[in-house]
Amino acid sequence: LRPKADAANPAFAGVPQTALDFYQKGVAAAQKGNAKSAVEFLGKAVAAYPNFAMALSDLGLQYIKLLQWDKAAETFEALLKQKPNDATAQLDLGIALYNISGALLNDKKLDESNQKLGQAESHLREALKLKSTGPSAHYYLGMTLIRLRRYEEAQSELESAVKNGGDGIALAHKFLGGLYMSARRNKEAADELEKYVQLDPKAADAERIKVTIKDLRNKQ
Repeated sequence: LRPKADAANPAFAGVPQTALDFYQKGVAAAQKGNAKSAVEFLGKAVAAYPNFAMALSDLGLQYIKLLQWDKAAETFEALLKQKPNDATAQLDLGIALYNISGALLNDKKLDESNQKLGQAESHLREALKLKSTGPSAHYYLGMTLIRLRRYEEAQSELESAVKNGGDGIALAHKFLGGLYMSARRNKEAADELEKYVQLDPKAADAERIKVTIKDLRNKQ
């Protein structure tokens, strides 16, 4: 939970009361799970005080929840102008750009998609340089590199994701398993796919993956 939005709190030094009031309402809406209302109030807080880093950070996260990737990217770009060394903002911008590239790919806009992937890669690498914790930066960098067809680098990043708490991201095991399959490392591929099915037994492709695991085990 965020600290109470009070002008006396050093975290909010220099933030006008109007912006604080909107921020407080935005945080309350976010805590209730009402992302649309949260976006409205947090947007007003930022409009009232554009240098309000905490409001920008929360606003970007709410846009991610709403899958509004363009707006999320715009918000994190604004935040990074103020706090370029914010590892979380670098990570979140990388995630937003990765998702924007996917939407462009679906629209057959290949050049634009690759451009966004390049931007995603640089922000995700920056997040790692700034010591972003947990598996997410490695996972999304791995996924970005798969799309860029740089499979060896992607494998290394997904291995790092799995080592850094990747059990929270079942898909890291699935895609790492896929890369091992391509490299004909059948045992490791089967192990990773097995882990994926254990972590997400209700996945839509779980039954198909189980058949693949059996085939891979038979090839060992």
